[in-house]
Amino acid sequence: MSCKVSALGSFSFYQVVENHFVLSLVIYGNN
Repeated sequence: MSCKVSALGSFSFYQVVENHFVLSLVIYGNN
């Protein structure tokens, strides 16, 4: 169970990083 929780945690972490990267790209493109 702990392995499943850590896997979900790492997935959400990478998802947040990816979303932040896309947002920064959009902001940089608009500027």
